[in-house]
Amino acid sequence: MFSGLVPSKIMSRNRFFALLAMLHVSDPDRETHASGGKLHKVSWLLKHINDTSASFFQPHRDLSVDERMVKSKGRSGIRQYLRDKITKWGYKLWVLADSTTGYTVQFSVYTGKRESPSPNGLAFDVVTQLCQAYLDQGYIIYMDNFYTSTSLF
Repeated sequence: MFSGLVPSKIMSRNRFFALLAMLHVSDPDRETHASGGKLHKVSWLLKHINDTSASFFQPHRDLSVDERMVKSKGRSGIRQYLRDKITKWGYKLWVLADSTTGYTVQFSVYTGKRESPSPNGLAFDVVTQLCQAYLDQGYIIYMDNFYTSTSLF
């Protein structure tokens, strides 16, 4: 049934890669490299996933802020190495998850060290960005010692 969808049966390898080179996720005429950072081409998609995740799930009282690794063997400037994790190489995500179900409520992709660091620190920025919509609503947010700072409390 799906045999007609395999590119090798339809076109040559060179033709496939020529078409693939022209495929864009975002409009190249409207791209702004400076405002979107390293993820400027997919920032709209990441925002859509975050908005959709939050709209279709009402989190329980207990939320957790932590990091996750999405395994990747590809070449990328934002790929990270974490020796203490089971998944050593991949994309590092900052995640706000429901502690009861493990559902990812919000996430942010770590793109590397910032050019101008925040005065409050990375951990403060991560927690405030992820938890912004859930503050002062009765949620209890758990986190490990990396995320705790005097400016948060």
